[in-house]
Amino acid sequence: MRIRDTSELRRDDHAGPLSPRDRILRDIAEVEAEYAAGQIPFVAYVNHKRLLLRQL
Repeated sequence: MRIRDTSELRRDDHAGPLSPRDRILRDIAEVEAEYAAGQIPFVAYVNHKRLLLRQL
């Protein structure tokens, strides 16, 4: 996964704490965006998304 810059971290702080479910859904959206942008290969995308979905 990519490293988020400080502006993204600050924005998350203002939104308040995320529930575990919301955190997982955010991570899934990030993985999907990285795959769509061509930053990660298909196999990594599928494996990572599968692991995140198991946690829901």
